[in-house]
Amino acid sequence: MNWIKKISPIGFGTWGFSNNSYGRISKSKANKLLIHAYKKGINFIDTAPSYGSGRAEKIIGLFLKNKNIKRENIFIASKCGLYKKKENLKKDFFNFSPHFIKKQIFSSLANLGTKYIDVIFLHSPTTKSNVKFEKTFLTLNKFKKQRLIKEIGVSPKSPIDAIYFIKNFKFKFLEINFNLIDQRCIDYQIFEMCKKKNIVVVARTPLNLGFLGKKINPEKIKKKNLDHRSEFSIEQLNLWSNAIMEFKKVINKIKSSTFSLMYCLSFEPVILAIPGMMNKKEVTENSSVLKRKNIAHNKKDLLAIRSIYINNNFIYKTLKRK
Repeated sequence: MNWIKKISPIGFGTWGFSNNSYGRISKSKANKLLIHAYKKGINFIDTAPSYGSGRAEKIIGLFLKNKNIKRENIFIASKCGLYKKKENLKKDFFNFSPHFIKKQIFSSLANLGTKYIDVIFLHSPTTKSNVKFEKTFLTLNKFKKQRLIKEIGVSPKSPIDAIYFIKNFKFKFLEINFNLIDQRCIDYQIFEMCKKKNIVVVARTPLNLGFLGKKINPEKIKKKNLDHRSEFSIEQLNLWSNAIMEFKKVINKIKSSTFSLMYCLSFEPVILAIPGMMNKKEVTENSSVLKRKNIAHNKKDLLAIRSIYINNNFIYKTLKRK
């Protein structure tokens, strides 16, 4: 387990490398961003076979071929169980059967050009399905025994799904939505459950699709065909765009992205946050957290942040957080 302690508190989320989620990005530029991130101290990369039908994984494979990169110094997480169909790229399809899981993991190993993957997450599993996850976990444990994966993780669809898996299965990593305006992990006491089970947490969407990192114009987002955020209503995008302003009174002279990432890292057992990054400026800005003497907020600020969250609703036309 010592390798887990070597993971940088900021990781690199690669959904954007799919080339159809946050706009286009060339393989060459994506590779250079990973190299830049590594030089800045980021050593954890999160990906999935569904990100561009293997495109993101192949870009990481290209990065790993760099002569200055040692595989043992990079920690890679991929996923299994979710896939896309060419005729309907916007829809998620699921298959957690042992046969499909095996096929996907071997495909990921080939795409990444590596002999092992550090963490394999179940990708958006939900209790609403009729899947017998016992067989899925048996398959993943076989991969672990064969040293093709180091640890098993779950990246559930919702906090309710997270609770089910924490209570019923043994795994080491939980990847879950957590940020300033999505504090359901606290609402549902998920962190406390994880501590009891010795599960470490990876905070996904720490910048809430970018809206907590910088000011984003919702009108421009709605006009982009290759940006999944355009599928949300303009009312919802406006709520997210204005959300960071609610926290300005607490931020105190640091950048919004830094403040937002520090929030995620202020809670045990969160060991890292994985923002997506599409340009060098974002990598430099997000990695700057690693240089800070203290990467967590103090109790006074955390209480103020919690109060803002409780007294605001950041989901359009939803009175209760589900």
